[in-house]
Amino acid sequence: MHELTVSKTIDAPKTQVWDIIKDFGSIYKIHPLIESSPITNGTPYGDGAERTCVMYNGGEIRERVFDYIEGEKYTVEVYDPGPFPIEKSLVTISVSEAKDQKSTLIFDMKFKPKFGVVGKVMASVVMKKQFENILTQVADGLNTHLKTGKLIGKKGVLVAA
Repeated sequence: MHELTVSKTIDAPKTQVWDIIKDFGSIYKIHPLIESSPITNGTPYGDGAERTCVMYNGGEIRERVFDYIEGEKYTVEVYDPGPFPIEKSLVTISVSEAKDQKSTLIFDMKFKPKFGVVGKVMASVVMKKQFENILTQVADGLNTHLKTGKLIGKKGVLVAA
């Protein structure tokens, strides 16, 4: 499995950040690639919550939560990666207090690419950087959403909530 970590300071207290990230179906509010993210099993957060992320390009990925610790962290398993060339992906999302009413958001990602040796090379050369960029955009989108109250639309364009 390939691993990467993205850590960002968010200009809001931990409780405000947690309120957004725990609502599993609301990722579309902060993610510039996701148009909608409906909950698919009736559980909006916590262990077992599932969603389908519908991307602006029409692709869909399906995810579920496990190892949920209220107010601290949870792990997202991508169990159907849709258009992404991965076999498996796990992302642990955690939030902690920082100085001056700020918080630290951390994404720890592990993924296994498809396509054997070719996939391993792709992961090292291209995919890892792409996933780092996507997770950074999500963290930046969260920060902007908390500051403005607006949704992060396609390509990061702000949209009225």
